[in-house]
Amino acid sequence: MDKSKHFFGNSVFGQLISLIDTEFISQAALKHRSEHDFKRFKTKDHLISMLFCAFAKCTSLREVSGAMLGLSGKTKHFKLESIPYRSTLSDANMRRSSDVFLYHIKNNTVYAAYNVSEINKIEDNMHSGVLEDVIIDLTVKDKTGNSILKLRKVKFYDRILKRTFEFLTNMFEMRPDLIAAIYKLRWQIELLFKQFKQNFPLKYFIGDNENAIKIQIYCALIANLLMTVIQKMLKRSWAFSNLVSFCKIHLFNYIHLLRFLENPDKDWTKEILKSEQLVLF
Repeated sequence: MDKSKHFFGNSVFGQLISLIDTEFISQAALKHRSEHDFKRFKTKDHLISMLFCAFAKCTSLREVSGAMLGLSGKTKHFKLESIPYRSTLSDANMRRSSDVFLYHIKNNTVYAAYNVSEINKIEDNMHSGVLEDVIIDLTVKDKTGNSILKLRKVKFYDRILKRTFEFLTNMFEMRPDLIAAIYKLRWQIELLFKQFKQNFPLKYFIGDNENAIKIQIYCALIANLLMTVIQKMLKRSWAFSNLVSFCKIHLFNYIHLLRFLENPDKDWTKEILKSEQLVLF
């Protein structure tokens, strides 16, 4: 039998990790001083361990550390320098700032912060359909009586639907046209959350503190993003859930991920043709 054309010197997990620029991880670690209290278990090792947790759908710290300890001697291809013990991972999830895992999002975000005085210059936003942008005080009834809730009201005219919409939000720093755009795209946002919950469900939190929970959520979102990148790179159409399932099953198999996904039947078809030739002759 011929050697598979899909064989590769890096595992599927290693190929997914290679999509992350390690220089950005180093910059984030330096900015947030996330290496300060950890001699061996670096930020990169922490991120890789939590991404493994997301892809393998682990439900406990013991499951994460146990599975990774079983990979001892086979971690070079995905650049893991220190395999965590359960206590090490638990300590890192509790003490390492969760902000370090948000570094890329904050530096590539599509909005900027504005002073309230600048936001309210409606003439600058007329071309975008923004008609009004004001801060309001809303009276809310609760058990203790009435309380004042500070909100922002954005009035927007949709030229396509020829309708005027009013949005209430507590996002005081975002541009008004982007707030309107987010509300218009709320269904796509709902679909994203549905995709996330179906493929990277957070049924079990492996930490019992706020920082650990944030880290787990952020890393699951990064895993979801990595799979989205793979899906966008492919010419062949794949359902997102099928991609995630395939990567979970073959996480540590040495398959050229993109090449295989573009033509998964290639080797199988070749073997069938060979067997038919043997029968004929």
